[in-house]
Formats: sequence, structure tokens, C-alpha cells
Amino acid sequence: DALPDQAQLLLIGESPALVDVMEFAGDWNYPVRRARGAEQVAMAAARDCLVITTAAEAAAARAAFPPDTPVVALADDVSASLPRNVYALAVPVRPAKLRALLEQLQKTLPKSIP
Repeated sequence: DALPDQAQLLLIGESPALVDVMEFAGDWNYPVRRARGAEQVAMAAARDCLVITTAAEAAAARAAFPPDTPVVALADDVSASLPRNVYALAVPVRPAKLRALLEQLQKTLPKSIP
């Protein structure tokens, strides 16, 4: 079961690296949802989520979410130009780097008030 303080991950796009992220996150008990492309984001969107997408989908994903929603782009070249306020994560995804980034970004999410 997911831990109560773990953010939901929303994966957008199609790539082997996203499949890796989904498997790692599942092993760490993060709740994970998927959308095939940015056009499906509106119906899949959730509050207090971390968005992980491909570099190709990064601009559409960034535009679809509020500025305080963290967006991570999986990139072959982390020095490539990505939209502002998008974090780059190198492919192939290294589990330790992914987990550290998720933990860091989760701290930036607004806390819900019961």
C-alpha cells in the first residue's frame, strides 16, 4: 500500500524509460497513474502529483499543470533545452537518482489541509 505522505506520480507518454520509472515507483509504493500523451492529461490530472514525462512531451505537460506542480522530463541529453521549471533526469534511469529526486520534489508539494 502507498504511504500516506507519498505523492501520486503521473506518467505521461510512451518510452521504455517510463516503464522503468513505473516499476521502480511501484517497488517503492508510490501510487502511479499513466496517460498516453499530453492530450489525456486533463482527464488524468490529479492534485498534489509529480509529473514524469518524456522530453518530447515536456512542453505540453508543463503547460497543462499549475506552475507549482513538479514536472520531470526523461532526457537522453540532460543538457538539451527543456521548458522552464522542468527537471531533467538522464536516461537510462538510475533508481537511486530517481528516488532522491522524487523525495526532493515531494517536499515542494503543497500540503493538503484536512
